[in-house]
Amino acid sequence: MKKYYCLLFSGALAFAGCTEDKYVLDVYSTMRYDVLALPTAADTLSLNTVDFVSAREGFVGGANGSLFVTSDAGQTWTRRSQPTLGTINKLLFTSATTGWAGTSNGLYRTTNGGQSWTGVMTYDSYGSASGSITDLQFVTSQVGYAVGAGGSINKTTNGGTTWASVHRRIDKRYTFQAVSFTSVDSGTVVGDERSRWLTDDGGKTWDIFDYRGNPQDNTTHDIIRYNLNTYLLATPRGFEAHDAIRSYKPDNEYGGPVYGLATAGRGGPVVGVGRRMVIRRHEAFSQAGERTPWVYVHAPDGATINATFYAADFADASTFYAVGPRGLVYRFHYQ
Repeated sequence: MKKYYCLLFSGALAFAGCTEDKYVLDVYSTMRYDVLALPTAADTLSLNTVDFVSAREGFVGGANGSLFVTSDAGQTWTRRSQPTLGTINKLLFTSATTGWAGTSNGLYRTTNGGQSWTGVMTYDSYGSASGSITDLQFVTSQVGYAVGAGGSINKTTNGGTTWASVHRRIDKRYTFQAVSFTSVDSGTVVGDERSRWLTDDGGKTWDIFDYRGNPQDNTTHDIIRYNLNTYLLATPRGFEAHDAIRSYKPDNEYGGPVYGLATAGRGGPVVGVGRRMVIRRHEAFSQAGERTPWVYVHAPDGATINATFYAADFADASTFYAVGPRGLVYRFHYQ
């Protein structure tokens, strides 16, 4: 469940390699889950984003302006799709009525739960209309950031009424995929060419890290940032957890693409989702010496989850939802 305030975790995280993956999976990370059904014909639509504002009220969106709303924890859904929005990349609601959509056609705002939308101007690195917006975050009720195509990094200081570009390098015009700020001034944006841009002055200046590399794996899909040196990444190479001392990456057996990350808030659970993959931080295992706290989730029968997920979001500390291709919606329950 993502409100508009930043998600800042206290303390350092311990990351290390693990040689007992299969044992850990079976013992520590089995979850109960439900496969939910959207209205008829929604199974042809790719769902890219999910956002719950309470334990029962949530939204999912994706291709061709597809948008579905639930008020009963996913048991039933109301269609509010609008093809003119284009592909919905990111939904961020601050209440059951007020929210934002980052889409292939730009940034939009609703005040009636997605029944109608108003476009909001954002800009690319040339100062032109930015086009696709892939991710956004409100750090406070007034300060927020939105990123997307053409080197688009935009900031608002008036609750989203107006946005201004804070991208200072017109030679860096790749698509940014995700943004994560831990205060109004300190944050990171990531995207194509494995880009990782850091600022501690609200975007006035940036420390830039990027790498062209193999086009097949040069995009960072998502980030959760705790501080300058401690963060999580979702990448085509898998899940990565970093701190100032060490890092953890999945081994070759479980190194498939991870597309999305989600957290229930400060000190709460964290998950990563991807191709036939759900990864969770498991506190019981993190307390077992120097081994990694990150484990792969199995289905209730012990089998590997055979589904692909593009995004996830927590409805409360014990329940999260994950979405994917062909109208896929799962509800997971922590045990």
